[in-house]
Amino acid sequence: MLIQEHIMERWQDRLEAVRASPWQAGDNDYLRLIKPLCNLRRGCTAVDVGSLVGLYASQMAEHAAHTLCYEPLPDARAVLTQNLAAYGNRVTIRDCALSDKRGEAQLSFPICGQTAVKQWASIEKDFAKLASDFPGRIDGIASMTVPLRTLDDELVELKLPPVAYLKIDAEGAEEAILRGSRITLLRDRPFILCELEERHVPGCTQRMPEFLASLNYDVYFILGSRIYPAASFDAMVLQVGPAVPQFAMPEAAFSKPYIQMFMGLPREDKAMVDCIRNTLSS
Repeated sequence: MLIQEHIMERWQDRLEAVRASPWQAGDNDYLRLIKPLCNLRRGCTAVDVGSLVGLYASQMAEHAAHTLCYEPLPDARAVLTQNLAAYGNRVTIRDCALSDKRGEAQLSFPICGQTAVKQWASIEKDFAKLASDFPGRIDGIASMTVPLRTLDDELVELKLPPVAYLKIDAEGAEEAILRGSRITLLRDRPFILCELEERHVPGCTQRMPEFLASLNYDVYFILGSRIYPAASFDAMVLQVGPAVPQFAMPEAAFSKPYIQMFMGLPREDKAMVDCIRNTLSS
């Protein structure tokens, strides 16, 4: 019990650090959008892929009819479960990772000094290569086997209300997760919030808008509480940084701002676009 309480305190402290971090300052704009977007489609499901301990999921649970969380890290999932306990059966927490296929995968994360950087846990990143590319920055690698599913399959099995809000932060697996959500995107037409970082997956900020365009989505990012089309995004200006955890490098190594979150909006849903613009301008 004492070990579990220690884990809870450590991850809760990490949640507060994330909320206060200058690297996550842009999250505030996206968090503000959860309530109005869920209100546009009452009775909806909000999906948080890569929940960690609930920065987004706690807001989703306030405003969506149902919140579906994916968090394969056991200790983060324990804290997430505690943080969302008050919402009872309106929240479903799953222990699998998502992709575009079923099976199993190795979920790995780096160890920097004495710190296991579990918020960087990934089924896609090559941490051995990163350790070689950045000597002295990554001191070890840990991994575990996790079940792998697609969101399309999950939603068929879980029989939840239509998805209105889909957030994906999966440390390099975002494109595969979107491919495994294609039926859901075509059927439910949710708002999509997706992390994309060129330093981890080169070309992702071009491929993801192209994939979503094939499903009649437009992609945007927020800068200074205004939305801009993804076509205007320049990673050489707005996403400069080495492919190692931020605390392992000086702040000067990263661009300010550092834009990593992108929105997918159904092309036909003008009300959604207006809702976002009105919320950001208020």
